[in-house]
Amino acid sequence: MTTGRNRERGRAARRARGLAGLLLAAALLAMAAGCGGRGDGDKSAAGKSAAGKSGAGGPGADRSGGHKGPAPSKLLVIGIDSADWRLLDPMLAEGRLPHLKAFRAQAASGRMQTLYPLEKSPVLWASICTGVMPAVHGVDNFVKGSGQKPVTSSAWRAPALWDILGAAGRGTFVGGMWMTYPARAIDGVMVSDYLPYGRERARPLQGLVYPDSLADLVVGCRVDPQSFTPADLARFLPPGTDVAALEKAHPQEMLELRETWAADLGYLAVARRLRDLPVDLFFFYLRGPDMISHHFYGYHTLDPAMWRGDPAELAAFRDLVPRYYDWVDEAVGEVLFSAADHRSLEAGPGAPLHGAVEDHWRYAQAATVASGTIEVQRMIVAKALLGGGRV
Repeated sequence: MTTGRNRERGRAARRARGLAGLLLAAALLAMAAGCGGRGDGDKSAAGKSAAGKSGAGGPGADRSGGHKGPAPSKLLVIGIDSADWRLLDPMLAEGRLPHLKAFRAQAASGRMQTLYPLEKSPVLWASICTGVMPAVHGVDNFVKGSGQKPVTSSAWRAPALWDILGAAGRGTFVGGMWMTYPARAIDGVMVSDYLPYGRERARPLQGLVYPDSLADLVVGCRVDPQSFTPADLARFLPPGTDVAALEKAHPQEMLELRETWAADLGYLAVARRLRDLPVDLFFFYLRGPDMISHHFYGYHTLDPAMWRGDPAELAAFRDLVPRYYDWVDEAVGEVLFSAADHRSLEAGPGAPLHGAVEDHWRYAQAATVASGTIEVQRMIVAKALLGGGRV
């Protein structure tokens, strides 16, 4: 790729960092505790995509005896890193993303005020999960120090939602969230963001999951990026694409696609295996859309008249981002279908609380209001669970 084309894609990639992330903050979806799963029939194509790559079943964990009185509400939160209504709205208008469309039709949606200037994903998600600003919660970058060592879970200085709920005797499942390695002790299950790493090791990374007794189960959910066939990858490319030839011509781009999808499928498989955990908050998070946008959004937004490279390259990758969101919608559909017998939490007299909001959106004066907005977000979730479903 020429220097000029690198500059074109670099500018587009920087714009892509402004993509907003969806927090289907409820899918703010509340369910009866112990509501069970979908049964044997998988109602979404996402499950078929992962079939045979990760196994099935559940860990058999039982925490139900820890709660007294009426069965508590169970809350499902789905986080989609980097999603943007400016991308999704045209897709919805085309009749795509049926699960998100159906959810949005019976919910509320909007752009959540965030930090300005726009911050990195770990900073934003730590702010959402703690309700406080970066200077307080301590997660302020991907790396730290002159050695540029990765920031780990030890950086968190403020309690996150799962800590707040744990202090009140409520359990949480959280998987894949930024800066959660090594997984630390919580009331429930934490699958760290290092699941895709260390595949070459004979033994799993220490701290991959809490509790450690689930390590073998979680490792069994990993998907090998090299296990995908050309037919698997064809769904993200124009019809008739010679996938093998494209990989030879653009190995790095195709490797990014393989690794990103494998990571997301791994966390989806974990969610499938642990969907019946008797926890009060089930937090499902997908990082893949953000990674895909960093690598391919430049192709999607570039004026074709400005392209100076191989026309076949632009044609192959131009719509990869929206095609990846087609798969994300299937994954969201599977997670929503697994939330059987769900019912809405309510905020005030008859007002539905469930909805979809963005986490990356730019606001000119958001620095002064972001903490309040994020705090409200945290309090909605915490009070809904701790206060019987109303805020």
